[in-house]
Amino acid sequence: MTTDTQREVYDPEAAPEESPRRSYVEFTASEYVADAAAAEALGERVARSWNSYFKNGGEAPCWYLEATTEDATFEDGNPLTRSDLIKLYTKDGRPLDNKQAPAILANRFKELGVSASYTTKDRPDHIIGKHLLVESHEIKLGSFSKKVQLWPVEVCDGPFDGEVRIVRPRNADGVATTGAASVAAISHEEVARLLQRAFLGKAPSDMFDIIMDTPELKSVSSFYGQPLMEAANDESLAKILSDEGILTLVDGKFAIPSA
Repeated sequence: MTTDTQREVYDPEAAPEESPRRSYVEFTASEYVADAAAAEALGERVARSWNSYFKNGGEAPCWYLEATTEDATFEDGNPLTRSDLIKLYTKDGRPLDNKQAPAILANRFKELGVSASYTTKDRPDHIIGKHLLVESHEIKLGSFSKKVQLWPVEVCDGPFDGEVRIVRPRNADGVATTGAASVAAISHEEVARLLQRAFLGKAPSDMFDIIMDTPELKSVSSFYGQPLMEAANDESLAKILSDEGILTLVDGKFAIPSA
């Protein structure tokens, strides 16, 4: 056990900066999504992301990015997927300029010598099939920000070859899935309480990182019939929490619903 004489004394006025969550991934998709029908055609994951993003209306064409995590996987072999949905137009139909999130993210990939655009998938430098180190990142946009899960940090020479973290899934009905003997059951009500406590005062864009940093939550496979991590990543979990009266959004942050 580390003692106070062995560790550096913590100074609350000089606390370390928050460390972004990093993952080694292989990129699997970069798509232009014109509308809800196009999202539906690309599959359930894209459709769920679209429906969550535009739950309050204001639909506009988007850029969808998806990658499979290589340094973590579910115990049953199913991949852990991360994705981003980035709006390309304003609510009145004007294309976003080069100081907005799509251009900033695209230029970050270009700085690393690769292209991520859905318009360049025929080029050899395109990210599909390539292996990168990525992190969660807040793109600052004046008084606003857009959090992305797939901000590129480094292009890798090949697939991740280190130790892979195993996420043991269990559902939110108290039933452990594969590897049941080593995973304690957790009730649906307890998952709701954990999510409420963990997300209070946070933004929907923080949900994935919070779950991954919370051992009791990252092994929960589903909540209200939806894959928990995927719902957190595409932010559709926010609507579930709101619909079920667990949390509500006030000024973009989770709050306890009023009676």
